[in-house]
Amino acid sequence: MSSGEEKLKPTPIQVYILTYLYSADLKKFELLDSFYTSRNIVQPTAMTLDHLITTIPNSMSSETLLPEEVENQLNILVGRRYLAPILKRQSDIYFTCYSITMRGKLFIKGYITKFSNAIKNEKINEDEIDRVEGDSRAKNYLKEKILDKVVDKTLDQVAEGLILGIKIIGPSLVTLLTQLLPI
Repeated sequence: MSSGEEKLKPTPIQVYILTYLYSADLKKFELLDSFYTSRNIVQPTAMTLDHLITTIPNSMSSETLLPEEVENQLNILVGRRYLAPILKRQSDIYFTCYSITMRGKLFIKGYITKFSNAIKNEKINEDEIDRVEGDSRAKNYLKEKILDKVVDKTLDQVAEGLILGIKIIGPSLVTLLTQLLPI
């Protein structure tokens, strides 16, 4: 792997950020589909640095993690055009929010495919899931909804199951997946 390719290797926090925004957008699109009118346009989910720091799972943070480091992760994603910065104003105070771009959504979909392949090819199994630290709800979801009868499922069905799990369980499933299949 060249040094240029290594720079593109995402960190767990970057994967978390993109997946968090992707799953939030998926929820919005599902709501729109339920109540569709031609005048409805889905506004992308946007998060501030403060929001991100508040929602980062404990397993991804440490006592030495600084806001500047998290902001740097956001800026890297902006530089790759996976996130778009949006300047917002509230009560004469300006702040930056970040939303996921189409490029970021495609990246995360590819990442989910990578996880789906690993599950389908039995690189991730119940023993591996039990071995890593993680949220018990996320572990149970993987074992009961994804691994159960995996040989009978298509790759798309596994991926859809992971996306559904991300929507239902959220970031703790992403954290667990990054522990099972290092980035």
